[in-house]
Amino acid sequence: VMYAWYLLLFIQSSLIRRGNPNLHKTLGYWSLVIAVGVIVTGWMVTAHGFRLSKNMLFFSGNILMLTFFTIFYTSAIIYRKNSSVHKRLIIFASISVYIPVAFRMAALFGDRKLAPLVYIAIILIIPIWEMVTARKISKTTICGAVGLIIMVCLTFLLANNSAFTESVRGAFNLVN
Repeated sequence: VMYAWYLLLFIQSSLIRRGNPNLHKTLGYWSLVIAVGVIVTGWMVTAHGFRLSKNMLFFSGNILMLTFFTIFYTSAIIYRKNSSVHKRLIIFASISVYIPVAFRMAALFGDRKLAPLVYIAIILIIPIWEMVTARKISKTTICGAVGLIIMVCLTFLLANNSAFTESVRGAFNLVN
């Protein structure tokens, strides 16, 4: 499902670049099916992975990742008539579910603990690109980047919050 999401992202951006907004809009309806698939399979992977690993960082990161994906995607649909805002929100929805890639990239550097830094670097590419190319950063980009950085911080806060940990463990019937 994730491959389908990123393939559709590539196709959709190519259609706009080639001046084919009608096909872009038609395929946009399929994005809803794929987005729902990302959310459903994401929750399935999260629940199964947490039952196996009992890793609160994994669980909190995944639920926040899926929550922010949903927020960005829904906002992109709401703002679909404002192409500048729509495009940025789709990009941030795509980056929000990029955390597993950040962990794999950090592993290539030899330390998975670097994953939050790798992920933040990925997030900051967008505002840096805008600053270099347009000499300003859009409000949507500021909100998206700040939102994702907050997501990273919340991941660690929730994973280390005893009340959250106990409620999640209780929901999954996991005993210490």
